[in-house]
Amino acid sequence: MPGLTFWVDNHTPLLELVRKAYYGEVALPDFQRNFVWKRRNLEDWLETMLKGMVGGTFLIEEVREPHQPFKMVPIEGVRDVNPHYNMRPRYLLLDGQQRLTSTFYAIYMPDISLKDTKYSYLYFIDLNNLGKEEFVISYARNGREGKKYWNGESWNKEQLQRDGLIPVSIFATDDYIDYVPSQLLSEVKEYHKRFTQYVVPMFVFGENTDPGEIVENFERLNRGGIRLSPFDLLNARFYRDNLNIRELWKQAMKTKEKIAWLTAGQKEVMKTKLAYYVLQGIALSYGRGIKAGDMMKLDTTIINLANWQKAIDALDNKVLRRLEREYGVVAPQWLPSWPALSIWIGIMLQEHWDEKKVGAWHWASTFLKRYAGSGETLRVKDFRELVEWMEGGPLPSIIKDLELLKIDAKYSDSSQYKGVFNLLFMRKAYDFYHYDAIPYLELEDHHIFPKSYLQKKGAGRNRNIVLNRTLISSETNRKISNKSPRRYLQEMIDRHGEETVREILARHFITEEMIELMKNADEETLPNDVKEIFESFIQLREKEIKKEIWRLVEL
Repeated sequence: MPGLTFWVDNHTPLLELVRKAYYGEVALPDFQRNFVWKRRNLEDWLETMLKGMVGGTFLIEEVREPHQPFKMVPIEGVRDVNPHYNMRPRYLLLDGQQRLTSTFYAIYMPDISLKDTKYSYLYFIDLNNLGKEEFVISYARNGREGKKYWNGESWNKEQLQRDGLIPVSIFATDDYIDYVPSQLLSEVKEYHKRFTQYVVPMFVFGENTDPGEIVENFERLNRGGIRLSPFDLLNARFYRDNLNIRELWKQAMKTKEKIAWLTAGQKEVMKTKLAYYVLQGIALSYGRGIKAGDMMKLDTTIINLANWQKAIDALDNKVLRRLEREYGVVAPQWLPSWPALSIWIGIMLQEHWDEKKVGAWHWASTFLKRYAGSGETLRVKDFRELVEWMEGGPLPSIIKDLELLKIDAKYSDSSQYKGVFNLLFMRKAYDFYHYDAIPYLELEDHHIFPKSYLQKKGAGRNRNIVLNRTLISSETNRKISNKSPRRYLQEMIDRHGEETVREILARHFITEEMIELMKNADEETLPNDVKEIFESFIQLREKEIKKEIWRLVEL
């Protein structure tokens, strides 16, 4: 690959790398997550090695003191088995920790528990099932089987021979032969050769490679399955400057009301992404790019404690409160776009900004599904055009693109889908039956033309489009979900009266013309007529929602 600043090592056996880790020559960057593989994960990985199957790649950087790009930590368990351990790394393992640590664990047997258990395990090759589905087995070190084979200092060789087991720690040496019956020796030798000579291709960066280049090249390798978080890299990088971003973020999630509100119940990956968007917001406010390579080039003049605190305060006090109060984001699941928060933060960090123009950008980006794939380049472009516009410059391209808006979202994770519901909350839409404001009820995403009705009439192709969705109480949804629009509409009229029903439905972007269409959709209506009625309904509702969007965007 032209332009990449690494070479590929296809020759170094994995066991050599494991030995280097034992002697302190291979270390991990501090941003690597803990050893998290389970007992069965290790068995599967060892079988992969023994069968000579492909096992992914490693990403490694050569290092030399005093030029160490990140804070380093040893392989987990190494200090337990090497009392003379001295970390003097020559290689930094950027990706591949779980596989390397698993191999180390099986060979050197540190007494540390695996994930989801309080026990440490010993690993064996079962000669009785050699080559079958599960021929690597494990026993708890302090369990009955484990104690039968290992007394804490040495193996019970005779018992292992009787049971046809070879400890993986022995199999990594030439002593394995003493455990193999003569009739299996030839076959086992092949497994031993594959195991001891097993190679995981390593992408190796030379020492002093710029961290930004590592990230840029890493992203190009990412198609091969490597996973590396730029946030983790930044955290490790600024750790050297006494700025522990991860700890600052944990503190923010505990002490900042709206940040806690947004992150509660979220997966760790989403929490980390939000922290990264905060950093991207700071970068944007300084006119910088926000691709991973750009972010890795930032220094403490931009990423520092004062700027972090300003960005956190902006997110908590200005962005999230404003989105909840003025933009219909009444709960975290209704936030249209997480990546867009970086632009919000960048704008709030400006000395002057225009509320109306920021609102126009927000609605345009929401309904155009602008940042569906995070789109760093597009976010930088939109941010710069928005700032220029607020300073008296031309209309941003995103506002011009709104002329071509088509409302067609069918999935609830779409920003456009959520944007429609944000508008419903802003209009204080009432429940169909209970005449109460939606936020105070148990809510449910409802098909206006019930799904079962459309499917029965052969008109279900667009049944899940957001133009056929609104929010009502779960109780109401259960009552109307199996009825025709005409039938449940009549029940609403019987309950509230015609005029009140028109008022209720108007808040859901359902006009009188659309109500008349619903009245024509009965159980007896012919399928072709239902299709025509439904298509007319969603076209009219799209028109109504667009009118509201343009009202909000209009300057």
